[in-house]
Amino acid sequence: MRKLLAETTDQPAEERRQAIRAQFARKEGATDEIGRRKIREAIDDPGSDIDADMAFERLERRHAERIKAEGGGA
Repeated sequence: MRKLLAETTDQPAEERRQAIRAQFARKEGATDEIGRRKIREAIDDPGSDIDADMAFERLERRHAERIKAEGGGA
C-alpha cells in the first residue's frame, strides 16, 4: 500500500482511490483463487475425510486463537 501511495502521490485523489480499490480487488481475487485451489485439493484427496463435528471443532478452535491473537479475547 505504501508503494502504491508513493507511486500515485502526484495523481488526483480520485485516481489514487481507484488505484487503491484496484489493488484490493487484485488481492481479494488472489485470496479467492487460493481458497478455491485448497478446496479442490481437499476434495481430490481421498484420505482427507473427517466428520462434521471434528471440522467444526477445528474451526471454532482456530477462530478462538485468531480472536485471542488480535486482542479480542477476554
